[in-house]
Amino acid sequence: MARAVRALTPHVGAYLETSDGERLGVRRARAVDVGVKSGEVRAEWGALLLGCGQGALRLEVVQPAGGKPMPADAYLRGHSLPKL
Repeated sequence: MARAVRALTPHVGAYLETSDGERLGVRRARAVDVGVKSGEVRAEWGALLLGCGQGALRLEVVQPAGGKPMPADAYLRGHSLPKL
C-alpha cells in the first residue's frame, strides 16, 4: 500500500515511496474514474494507476531514483511495479 503521494514544487516534486525506501517521482498525472483500491498501484493497458480515496491517479510521466523522467509505459517496459 502506498503511504502517500508527497509533493512540493519546484524543488522536490511529487513522489511515491516504495517499500524499500526508493522514490518514484511523479512528474505528470491526472485523475481518472477507475476502480483501484486506495493505495494500490496497478498496471493496466500500459498505464500506471495509483488508487486514491475516490478514483485513481493515472501516472503519465514518472522518474525513477537517479534516472530521467519518462512516460509511464516506458517505465513499465523496463521495470516491475513498485512495491508500496
